[in-house]
Amino acid sequence: MIELIVIGLTLAGGGAAGAALFKRRSDRIIAQAQAEGERILSRARDAAALTVREMEAQAREEAMQHRGSAEILERQSREQNTLLEERIQKMEKRHQAREAEHEARLTELNGREAAARRGREESKDRRRQAKELRQAFAAGVAARAGETPEQVREVVEKGPGHGIRHVIKAFGADSDHLSRADRFHTDLVLVDAPAPGSGKVFDWHLASEVPDSVRLILAGGLNPDNVADGIRAVRPWGVDVSSGVEAAPGRKDPVKVRRFVSNARAAAPPDETSDLPPLEDVPYDWEDE
Repeated sequence: MIELIVIGLTLAGGGAAGAALFKRRSDRIIAQAQAEGERILSRARDAAALTVREMEAQAREEAMQHRGSAEILERQSREQNTLLEERIQKMEKRHQAREAEHEARLTELNGREAAARRGREESKDRRRQAKELRQAFAAGVAARAGETPEQVREVVEKGPGHGIRHVIKAFGADSDHLSRADRFHTDLVLVDAPAPGSGKVFDWHLASEVPDSVRLILAGGLNPDNVADGIRAVRPWGVDVSSGVEAAPGRKDPVKVRRFVSNARAAAPPDETSDLPPLEDVPYDWEDE
């Protein structure tokens, strides 16, 4: 602009020659300005192109980074899903194991309950059988020595009204009434030692005084070792035992009881014809065993 002003001042003093010179110079300046503008525009275009390329490269880099992050997130998600599935499987296995344990425990408890129920039923059956046995034996009473025939008859006559089906008249082996045992209004006669309940054996020949018209029950000191001898010597209708088959006072020994019954059976005489009527509702008959 300064140069143009100077030229203008020069032209103002030089006329047409100055105007031509001014024109040449102004054209040169304009051309220089245009060239400079072109250069500036070219540099701007280059800068813009570089910026676009940089932006594209940055975008590609960011996209790659984003894609990498997405892949990382996807991999992490798959890993988490895998861990979650493994945990679920472990939980399911533990649950199944607990259910199996619960089922086994329930089966065991049901088995115990069934066993306990069977035990209770068996115990109930045993109590019922014991009760029936007690009732059966309670249905027969033994009249000891000292009762008169009239007293025994009264018991025999009134007994059924009190649930008594059988009356056994007991005598000591030294009793003077043995030979008249058939006069006591019962055909069940028990012969015991002179001291009843002593567990001592008496002279079995004394039992021979009992009339044949009664059923003789031999008692007194019998045990598994001597019951066979007693049966062979006396040939009684029945035998009576208590302390002879005990393991301790008041407690029976099952082995001794079994031996006693077995030995008594082996020594029992064969069935013989008897004039006595059959005895009904016998409290216990080993032949039923």
